[in-house]
Amino acid sequence: MTIQKRYAMETNVKNALRHCAEVAALWICCTNLGHGQDSQILFGVRMVDRQLIVRSLDLANPQAVQERGKLSQQTGERLNGVFQNADRSINVLRTTTARGVPLRALVRNIGIPGVLTDAAERAIGGLSSTEAISSLLLPISGPPVALVAHYSDTPPFFLVTLQTGSQWIITTRKRLDADARYGHLTQCPDGIVYATSMEPEAHPRLVQIDLHKNAVVPVHEIAFNGVSLQNDVADLTCGRSGQLYALADPTYSRSNSLFAINSITGAATWISAFDVERMAFVH
Repeated sequence: MTIQKRYAMETNVKNALRHCAEVAALWICCTNLGHGQDSQILFGVRMVDRQLIVRSLDLANPQAVQERGKLSQQTGERLNGVFQNADRSINVLRTTTARGVPLRALVRNIGIPGVLTDAAERAIGGLSSTEAISSLLLPISGPPVALVAHYSDTPPFFLVTLQTGSQWIITTRKRLDADARYGHLTQCPDGIVYATSMEPEAHPRLVQIDLHKNAVVPVHEIAFNGVSLQNDVADLTCGRSGQLYALADPTYSRSNSLFAINSITGAATWISAFDVERMAFVH
């Protein structure tokens, strides 16, 4: 092989390797543009036929939803939320809708992200026999807060704080606007707490809740493709980048999907199908 041919071959190889590196870098860049900072795991729960179906979605690969398992479920209950404790345990918040039940707000431990179990259950005290918790938040600092209303999930709603321990019990409460239905408390890393509100004959709206002033600050109606949603979102959560996410079914497909929500305009951007009713980031 002549020196000229060897040089040409080496040049071609170098160019090919450089091209592969550029393609790989471009692929990595494009992959991380969307939700790279939120390469976290979402755990979601759906209640079907006396079963809790648990699924997970990795935002690094949002098209691959994993089935995590199933747990038995009592009849006459409604699913209200999913949250994770500091000990990594995943908990499901439910409401008993049967008549004559003295304690309607139930919290059930279903294990940790890698191990699904039916560990323990407790009721939350400090409620009347007609009240239940529709949403619960473990804030970055301070005691847990929750939204309380009639167990049929109708106004008036109260913003409450809870005391934890062997039994969780409500200690303080503040009545919110009597005409609106509130739900889906979540907090972003910057400390801002978001929720949704929906007044009679109106569209669901993204709101901020000031925990120090117990005040509700309207943000914007939630819209998909420029059209305001007709029904409330199923749940709301915030990633570590500060990006808000919602579960919703704006096309009435009877199956929820995951959306990114603009925290200023309320605009929803579709990410992936995620057929669960409630969700939370886990670690």
